[in-house]
Amino acid sequence: MGAFLTYALNKGGALVHVDDVPKGANCACHCPHCNAPLYAKNAGTQREHHFAHAHEHECEGAYESSLHLLAKEILQETGTIMLPESDDSHFPTGSVRIHNVEIEKWDDQYGIKPDAEGIMDNGERLLIEFYVSHKVDGKKRQIIVDNNLKCIEIDINYQALDKAELKKFLTGTDKERKWIGPMPPHPKSNGESFSYGRNPMYEKTRDILKEIFDEGTI
Repeated sequence: MGAFLTYALNKGGALVHVDDVPKGANCACHCPHCNAPLYAKNAGTQREHHFAHAHEHECEGAYESSLHLLAKEILQETGTIMLPESDDSHFPTGSVRIHNVEIEKWDDQYGIKPDAEGIMDNGERLLIEFYVSHKVDGKKRQIIVDNNLKCIEIDINYQALDKAELKKFLTGTDKERKWIGPMPPHPKSNGESFSYGRNPMYEKTRDILKEIFDEGTI
């Protein structure tokens, strides 16, 4: 993952690249994570152009927030996503078109707000979650599972903050993504360990001790 913040939000709240704005504080941009003002370092030739926080303020979430926003923007622009493989015929696979894409829209019926959603060509609703810091878990996951909602989670943690590369990742491969489904059941104990229940030496020893006990020699 790249080290430089190359995207930020302008005055209107739109995501902009560092090379598309005036240099320095004239860029009038702010951090997508902490909302602090930024200045554009886009005039030199020695280092990669990037945004920096004023007074060298560190913001650990800036890169992640920009990556998250860029993924959503790409989905809106392309209307295409590559779905993961599944052993369940209930889930579609491969590249699909997504119509009427909406970003972070609150769902009154289910009480959740997916990162993005849209309608596939077959008329089914598709929810999309971009995983950067937090996976889909807990109550939200349970709502998705209980209501049989089709939802994929895409791990973008290790993707560069590069629009062309991220677009290729989202639309051209099915890597680092999965369908949100029920958690695997916890194994149930049958009262004795696997080795005890199936180890013939244990059974033989048990029978010998039982025989001695019944004879009253111990």
